[in-house]
Amino acid sequence: MHFSIQAGKPKFQISNGITAEDLSEAIQIIFPMETDDASINWNGTFISMSYKYDLSVMIDDLLPLLLSVQVSDEGQYRVHFGSNTFNTEWQISWKSDELLLNAHWEENFEDLNLVEKNCSRLKISRTTFLKEWNGVLENLRQSVESSGVSIKRTLDCEFLNHLAKLK
Repeated sequence: MHFSIQAGKPKFQISNGITAEDLSEAIQIIFPMETDDASINWNGTFISMSYKYDLSVMIDDLLPLLLSVQVSDEGQYRVHFGSNTFNTEWQISWKSDELLLNAHWEENFEDLNLVEKNCSRLKISRTTFLKEWNGVLENLRQSVESSGVSIKRTLDCEFLNHLAKLK
């Protein structure tokens, strides 16, 4: 089974003087519609994640998921990513360094049958799963920091900074 994430090189907008309520809103503000996307390669099927429209919606669920997987040697986590173009439910369980992910994809994909066939089950090392998210998290961290946008709710940024440091 293959699972990798290409973070891309998204452009961001300088947003000095703009205040966002939270990290999700900040991501929507700073990334333009037309910029590089992140992409998951799951068994040869590529699934795009827009920084502006997908990751901004996913971030509130993604950070707690990754923190849980990182800090606990064993556990289970269920998450629903509700973006219009990345609408999926993941059920994840892990023990030691083994992670099992079962995904249920909604009908928002061009070829739902291909996504369901190749991207419904994943068995991967927990360490590898976490590392694959590093590029995306680092892009988000650097872009938010460099954009100059202010964020009222800083806990999300603390989680992001912590996770982006993992190598």
